[in-house]
Amino acid sequence: MIRTRDGAAAACDGAAAPSRVLVTLYFRDRPFDQAFADFFDRQSRPVLTETGATPLACLQTEHAENTFPALPVRTGENVFAWLARFPSAALLDDHLRQIERSAEWRDRVLPALSALITGLPQRLRLAPTTRSQLR
Repeated sequence: MIRTRDGAAAACDGAAAPSRVLVTLYFRDRPFDQAFADFFDRQSRPVLTETGATPLACLQTEHAENTFPALPVRTGENVFAWLARFPSAALLDDHLRQIERSAEWRDRVLPALSALITGLPQRLRLAPTTRSQLR
């Protein structure tokens, strides 16, 4: 049985997949623009791929009116998110070790990235359910 954060029992459709998804969130005090997306593609993506994390998707906040009020939407947030899938938790951990040891990331990409975002990136490790297409 799986429990949610508040301790309630959650339905489970079988064992979780061994794969993991890493979601990395960057925050900013203004909207992300095409210049940031280009920086990510030209500077960050190659090093991430080299260290085992090929981004599957990059998403950013859309600043548009919420025309579906039943869906709660936070306003005033500026987020750029990228997702990568790993066949196992061990390979995700290996990527994180490699990125920390990468001189190119530490000396070139991270300082430039840090100048473009506000605060520290947030990393979320997710385990796809058995029905997830990200397994």
